[in-house]
Amino acid sequence: MTSVLEVRDLCASRGGKPVLTDVSLRLESGRIAAVLGPNGAGKSSLVLAMSGVLPLDAGEVLVDGVALGRAAPHEVRRAGIAAIPEGHQVLTGLSVRDNLRVAGCVLAPGEVGAAIERTLQVFPELRELQPRDAGTLSGGQRQMVALAQALMSRPRFILVDEMSLGLAPLIVARLMKVLQTLAAEGCGVLLIEQFTHVALQLADHAYVMNRGRIHFEGAPAEIEANPQLLHAAYLAG
Repeated sequence: MTSVLEVRDLCASRGGKPVLTDVSLRLESGRIAAVLGPNGAGKSSLVLAMSGVLPLDAGEVLVDGVALGRAAPHEVRRAGIAAIPEGHQVLTGLSVRDNLRVAGCVLAPGEVGAAIERTLQVFPELRELQPRDAGTLSGGQRQMVALAQALMSRPRFILVDEMSLGLAPLIVARLMKVLQTLAAEGCGVLLIEQFTHVALQLADHAYVMNRGRIHFEGAPAEIEANPQLLHAAYLAG
């Protein structure tokens, strides 16, 4: 059965300044949707709003037609949505394994060990790094840990913010392959990207943001065939 994550007319602000205005999008399980746009377009704010970190001024986030209301981040995770914020954020001072344990806080205690093993099968590179302080890892390794943390709760939807930022092309290719596999297994992936060529290679559908609004949505092939659509959206204001 197909699950659907929807955002309807979402508005949010920071410090009294609007950062999202009437944003609407739709993501189905097993699909990858890309959100493109320049720096300051509102892409990261969208992830924070959808994951319960940034309070909503108006609009709603729904899973299978059920509105989450003003849900806190842990309630959003329980609804099946996991977010990976920009910046390869891990808990420095804790080992890789403890980072995964913390991410498993929404699970029953008896399920955590099996969930860690499941994520290590996705990222076997992390197995020997489990005792290491996560703060000592490379950027690529940290991003693997961040994605592994998101997978601990077996989410139906993953929101990924600028995963490729600052990483070597080989690491980006490795991580994108994981996202493709997750989608093939039925997870919906919302991919926030500044680098359009990376996102359009994976996405089934694309949205272009600028100044907190969606200016265009359509098939990736349409954007690739008509680059002026993307350019116009980047210049829109």
